[in-house]
Amino acid sequence: MNSSKGLDRRSLELNELLWWSRWATLRRRGDGYLLSSDELRESFFNRAQSLTCHGLAGIASWAERHFTSRGMSSTILAFESCGADSLLASGYRKVDEMTVLHSAEVIADVGTHHDVTSLSDPQAWTRAYLSSFYGDEKLAAVVLPKVTSLMESKGVTLLETRIGKEIAGVSALFRTKGIAGVYCLGTSPKFRRRGVATALLARARKIADAEGRALVLQTLASDRAMKFYRARGFAKVHSKVVLEKKAQMPSDGTFHSVGYGVKIDRKAKLGKHAFKSVFEGFERVDAVRRLFGKRTDHVLDKLPVEVIRRRGYMRINDGMGSIVVSSNYLKTGREIDIYLDVIHELVHIRQHTEGKELWDRTYEYIDRPTEIEAYRVAVKEARRLGMEEREVAEYLKVEWISDEAFERFLKNCGVKANI
Repeated sequence: MNSSKGLDRRSLELNELLWWSRWATLRRRGDGYLLSSDELRESFFNRAQSLTCHGLAGIASWAERHFTSRGMSSTILAFESCGADSLLASGYRKVDEMTVLHSAEVIADVGTHHDVTSLSDPQAWTRAYLSSFYGDEKLAAVVLPKVTSLMESKGVTLLETRIGKEIAGVSALFRTKGIAGVYCLGTSPKFRRRGVATALLARARKIADAEGRALVLQTLASDRAMKFYRARGFAKVHSKVVLEKKAQMPSDGTFHSVGYGVKIDRKAKLGKHAFKSVFEGFERVDAVRRLFGKRTDHVLDKLPVEVIRRRGYMRINDGMGSIVVSSNYLKTGREIDIYLDVIHELVHIRQHTEGKELWDRTYEYIDRPTEIEAYRVAVKEARRLGMEEREVAEYLKVEWISDEAFERFLKNCGVKANI
């Protein structure tokens, strides 16, 4: 029996905090912390919390200043037992719940017959992780260096299981005193419902038992995985509410409101939609009409949009010929970024209909002709909206490449490098 006895809340929270500090920048202030990332823009990697029930107002004020300056909404985690009435009264709303669980029973890996091993190839592990959580490999250049670094980190074990020659699922085990935390537990879509996650959890439990550690994990209510974990013997330790306050953008011209005759349904439900029901009015945007000419209305009338729960931003599903957008990005992303991303992806839709190879691996991302063409169209539209070169470069900013590579990327996109 892997008991939660002796596991205090702070120790559990620090295990999670220290793990994600490998993925995002960690700032500490008293009992509070703030995680932020210019590479991973979703709220999961951009949030703040107090490790006690005190100082929530101060933490919220700090987070709002930081995230608003980056054009983002403020996300705060607060312990369920502490209450968050003051934040709710100041404009926050509950958007999710995160529950901390511990493994209270032995996890039976019955009938799966999956061998779980330590990471063998960081690139393959990265691809499987991105497939599990994002559905594409756009963030490979961001995630791969982190995975490579984690391979050498003390207290970290990266696990994988294969079906045939492919990695079917991955997970990570991160140790702090008396605790082994499970993170990045994911199964590639085509291997789901085949016992992959159960096999990974069973192996993690065996490692934790051998080291005399409690096995713990954290899950979001929006991931709808609680039933799965309970069936494998996990029990609740405590919960945190996830609160969000929409950014109040400054009126000094730093950020641009998207008007221009378009409307974006920021609350579109998960599932498939008609393009025009989520992104209304783009058929009247000159940049879009130049892409499709007289066929613009016909193309957009037939174009599907998939709103998905997975983390990420926006991409196209070249198998379905659709645009795929993360519901979190749709809700929390800057409107100007979403607007420009829609135009970017519509370029890819046209390229797809022309039979072009969108993901030609013979090119680096920053040199790939299909990407450069799409970015150049978005850059031209950004300038039409009145954005300065500094703002355009910020839109294109990707922190995971060197300054020299970013300068080349800006040049490829026709943006001044010396800004």
